[in-house]
Amino acid sequence: MRSRRAVLLVALAALWIACDKDTVVEPENPEIAAVQLKKNDPAPVGETQTDGAEIGGDVLYACYNPSGSVYRIRTGDLDEECHSPRHVMFSWNAEGPPGPAGADGENGADGEPGISGFERVESPFESYPPSGVAYTAHAECPEGKVALGGGWVQSFSCSSAGGCSAATVYVSIPQPAVPPTGGSTGAPWRWTVSFGNHTSRTIPLRVYATCAYVSE
Repeated sequence: MRSRRAVLLVALAALWIACDKDTVVEPENPEIAAVQLKKNDPAPVGETQTDGAEIGGDVLYACYNPSGSVYRIRTGDLDEECHSPRHVMFSWNAEGPPGPAGADGENGADGEPGISGFERVESPFESYPPSGVAYTAHAECPEGKVALGGGWVQSFSCSSAGGCSAATVYVSIPQPAVPPTGGSTGAPWRWTVSFGNHTSRTIPLRVYATCAYVSE
């Protein structure tokens, strides 16, 4: 019991002088502490006793004087060796061995469903003759999917005399294929293009849409 107490006193002294190189510790029973230190056979210079554990950080050195004091060495402008052969040198690391791994944390909550099932759909090419009225064409998404993007493709009609003829697009938007009722968004969705042909030639045109499943 007394030897354990002596070891504890030396350990406390080591902690104190790690912060203050001028600290002097007066053990209650220096003779017992000195015997215990010699019995433990301190590690050689530059090494520390780790009992197989991996220890990191700077190595700190000190000497125990059996007359009743502990002092630091090998730091700053201090001496490299103990002041007397009767003094017992010992060392320790600034950092102790790593502790055991902590317990695994709890699983996180499931994330919200994302977007999936991307696909591109197209309407067939249709020919639209010159007219003073607006045409409307659609690209329908499969049931359950929403139109995230879309547009149109037209086949230009060109001649060396009159140049190229192109449709005049008024609207290009996504919309429910079924008009919303009772707050429903309608399903399936489609991409709608409204346009006019103010040229003198027939214009082939088709609509396309990018569709996917989207969680609400």
